[in-house]
Amino acid sequence: MDKSEEITLDEVLEEAGLTKKWEERGEKTAWGKVLTLLEQGYTVDELKRMAPGRQ
Repeated sequence: MDKSEEITLDEVLEEAGLTKKWEERGEKTAWGKVLTLLEQGYTVDELKRMAPGRQ
């Protein structure tokens, strides 16, 4: 993947519709949610698979 095809974590989370849900629940930053998921035992690979259109 070259630089023109790269997207940010924020963009992935926004595309998945997760940021709005988290904001509604009071989790205002994507970073905070990622940390929460990692603390719950999710791996980086599992988080990547959660993104729509990404495997």
